[in-house]
Amino acid sequence: MAPDLFAGIAALLYLLYLWLQLRSRAIESFPNRRTAALVLPAMATHLIYAVLIVTTGSGLYLSIWSSAIIMTFIAMVCTFYLYLVQGYRVLALVTVPLAIVSLFFGLLLSPIEGTLINQPTVIVHVLISMLTYATLGLAAVQAGSIIILHQRLKKNDSTAFVKLMPPLQTVEATAMHLLWLGVSMLTLTLVTGLIFRWDFVQQGNYVMHMGIALTCWVLYLALICGQLWFGWRGQISSRLSLLAFAVLLIGFFGLKFAFGYGT
Repeated sequence: MAPDLFAGIAALLYLLYLWLQLRSRAIESFPNRRTAALVLPAMATHLIYAVLIVTTGSGLYLSIWSSAIIMTFIAMVCTFYLYLVQGYRVLALVTVPLAIVSLFFGLLLSPIEGTLINQPTVIVHVLISMLTYATLGLAAVQAGSIIILHQRLKKNDSTAFVKLMPPLQTVEATAMHLLWLGVSMLTLTLVTGLIFRWDFVQQGNYVMHMGIALTCWVLYLALICGQLWFGWRGQISSRLSLLAFAVLLIGFFGLKFAFGYGT
């Protein structure tokens, strides 16, 4: 009962924050102090809930929804940082609903079957993987924002979305930094996966998952090379980023649903 209580508190605080944001006529005027008063306790209870549902005396017990709960927590930490430092007001309107949904389904699907991980090296690999998914997920959200901004600015459409976003150059620079950080972590994920799970690769249990992960890594590496050597920016870079992340999602959630791979 205790873990569910923390999940409920976190979801309610996130929901209250979201409601107050949407209710405000000018989201950009929403005070940072009020944001911190709601979001920090929400993230704290979110973290406590995540720790309680995945930790056991013999290791980590992960299901697809508990993994999503951890990744949305990481995304919320990054979102809150960007919110305070660079004024990304819109990003919270994407990640907060995702956090609420993950907590809600986590409560509904808490008895769902998961995977027990009791090897320290594999635990390190899994945690790095989650950090990678969350970071590249935020980079994908940024990519989508860049595409929308380009379209709106071309039409001289000064909508609320455009007004709430930082300058386009700032959005593109942040997206690039998130992308580079995510690709660095994806590289580390692949290396730790090959080293720590080589026995599974040899048995054929991990080949499809690693194959898709390597495909994503090649796509992301090509995107970074294009940014460095050919000056890819704007919609081209953003669409490739979205494509690579879509493949990454298929590699994790698709195989997890279909075959139970991806741990």
